[in-house]
Amino acid sequence: MRDVKIPKAGKYSESQKAMRTSFGGRCAAYGTREGQPDPRYRGDPVVLQPGHKNPAKAGDERANIVPQRQFRNRGYKDDFTFDDRGRVRAIAGIGPARRATRDARRRVYERLKRRFPNAAK
Repeated sequence: MRDVKIPKAGKYSESQKAMRTSFGGRCAAYGTREGQPDPRYRGDPVVLQPGHKNPAKAGDERANIVPQRQFRNRGYKDDFTFDDRGRVRAIAGIGPARRATRDARRRVYERLKRRFPNAAK
């Protein structure tokens, strides 16, 4: 297990402190506790980060932040919106389509073409 520096409480803003305690010091989606080893990532310790439920409204508002473990927060970037429990609710950016396979991009294109028939004209 690697040493991961967990920021001291004083380095967090007030809303981030509230975020850390709102789920009992656990990741909203997985329930892993800050400082405990994460079995999904070679036992590296969990560091909670503020995950924005809606990246388009990024900021420090309490209502828009849920605690996410660093691995999840980094992986999802600003590409998705989340519900109050940290679960993916919708796509928020173009990134997932850019990283998708050619076949997946084609299916997304066909679906959007049917949804917005006059957009390309």
